[in-house]
Amino acid sequence: MCCLRTAAAAAAAAEAAAAEAAAAAEAAEAAEAAAAEAEAAAAAEAAAEAVAAEAAAEAAEAAAAAEAEAAAEAEAVAAEASEAEAAAAEAEAEAAAVAATEAAAAAAAEAAAEAEELVEEKQRRKKQQKQKQLQLLLPPVSSMSVY
Repeated sequence: MCCLRTAAAAAAAAEAAAAEAAAAAEAAEAAEAAAAEAEAAAAAEAAAEAVAAEAAAEAAEAAAAAEAEAAAEAEAVAAEASEAEAAAAEAEAEAAAVAATEAAAAAAAEAAAEAEELVEEKQRRKKQQKQKQLQLLLPPVSSMSVY
């Protein structure tokens, strides 16, 4: 009986050892799964960091492109404003030239009118002078006698 008891105790010990081994195997599997999960989490974190870095680089590139485009547009607007100012100055100069031409034409017309008046006055004076000379050359009508 003693052997049976020893065998039963050995069987119980073996069963307990088997249960412990099964528990240890389960714990090892759980540890392996946890390690795999930790590795997957680390990989996901690294991927997220890479995506975030790429997004930041793209955002910086887009900001630089937008800034360059805005600067180009500002330069174009400044050039257009400069062209508009030049066109306005040219139009102003043309208007001044037209006004000066009109003023010169008016002055020329006035001078022509004055010259015509002077010519007419000169002709009138010549005519008067000729009449006076004729009067001086001819004796007065009353002094003429009919013979």
